[in-house]
Amino acid sequence: RESRPEDLEIMRKLQDNVNEAKRKIAQMQESIKFYQLEIVNREENYNRLFSSNPKVGLMDPLASSKGSMRISTPDIKERGNATLPPLSPKTANQLSSISRKNTKT
Repeated sequence: RESRPEDLEIMRKLQDNVNEAKRKIAQMQESIKFYQLEIVNREENYNRLFSSNPKVGLMDPLASSKGSMRISTPDIKERGNATLPPLSPKTANQLSSISRKNTKT
């Protein structure tokens, strides 16, 4: 017996759905591969830039008159005990007025 036209139409639609799903899966697999490679690339660049003994410290633009800046890198012990310079009276007044406003609300 031959297939009915309605059955043939349903089979064609189902086959189209299967083909579309396969296309989407292939596209997603390509996207996954791209992002995996991108993650590896970013990780390698990050490690290359920051893992090879980066110079951490303070730049002193006034240290040299030749235009090159000197970077002072204090020891870890010194950095741990470092304190900030005192605030100017104007800045201290501004901060205290801001803190008073915040405590009122």
